[in-house]
Amino acid sequence: VRAQSYTTYQALKDSTFTDTRVEIVPSSSSSRRMDMSNNTFIDSQIKLGASSGSSSTGLILRDSTFSSTQAPPTGGSWTDYYIDGNDYGKWIIQNNTFSPANGWKNLRYIYNIGNMRAPYNWWGSATNTTIDSNINDYLDSNGGGWVNYTPFWTSSAMTQLDWNGTSPSSLP
Repeated sequence: VRAQSYTTYQALKDSTFTDTRVEIVPSSSSSRRMDMSNNTFIDSQIKLGASSGSSSTGLILRDSTFSSTQAPPTGGSWTDYYIDGNDYGKWIIQNNTFSPANGWKNLRYIYNIGNMRAPYNWWGSATNTTIDSNINDYLDSNGGGWVNYTPFWTSSAMTQLDWNGTSPSSLP
């Protein structure tokens, strides 16, 4: 999905993706917004693109669910992460439900400039060590930035928040 620069707002809502790899590339203008919400990803991966000029507050992936019924594909450019990449750290990942299983993990952030905001998600666990094991970022020495996932929901009911996530001793 590639957004064009002549529109100020794009949305991808209420869709279901099964066995699909989706790449989202928003407009490069800082005044453009993209809202991805209420989507269901089953055995699917989403790659979030951006550019240095993209909005840092208007690119949002929210209120979506990520689950699996089988192992991730091993061929081509697939990885074992539901969300792979977030160029320039521009996307905000919030209020989603992740169910890591069958070899799938939640998120990989490898862009080396800036950090990623991912608050208010149910990560499939209420334990920060388990959450960390399903997020690949600066804390894994992968060359990318840090994923700030706090506060996070302590259950799939999404009624109570925990602020005890893991943070690096110094930010990249």
